[in-house]
Amino acid sequence: DKVMFGICRGAQFLHVMNGGKLYQDVNNHGGSNHVIVDLDDDFLLKCNSMHHQMLIPNDEIDVLAVTNDQVATRFETAKEVFNAGPGEPIMEIEAGYYHGTRCFFVQGHPEVGSDEYRSWTMSKLFDFVIGFEELDEAERNRKAVM
Repeated sequence: DKVMFGICRGAQFLHVMNGGKLYQDVNNHGGSNHVIVDLDDDFLLKCNSMHHQMLIPNDEIDVLAVTNDQVATRFETAKEVFNAGPGEPIMEIEAGYYHGTRCFFVQGHPEVGSDEYRSWTMSKLFDFVIGFEELDEAERNRKAVM
């Protein structure tokens, strides 16, 4: 029942611990500054990623943000990459949440990224992690009254 937050390799670790798989040794993503999109609000912001592994989506992940356009160049098959139907661009997962295990993660580094990315990450961290803690406390209090 612990809340978990992962950055970069921590994101990949949480993804794998939740049954996800990774593309290994992707090209052109490490050290790149690129634009990502918040899928909830269609909000664009700059992200700094230093990883060379990418998350392969699974049925359990709630994808929160993806690259605005394909950045990396090595994928096994396009159909395994998020939102890659026929004729659609390949978008790499940049942030997600696992509700069942309360794991929130971002691939980019907010500690070295843009101020807007840092603010976005902290806002999502509050919404998905701290916000749930408050709900849990409210639920405990409700049950105690019953």
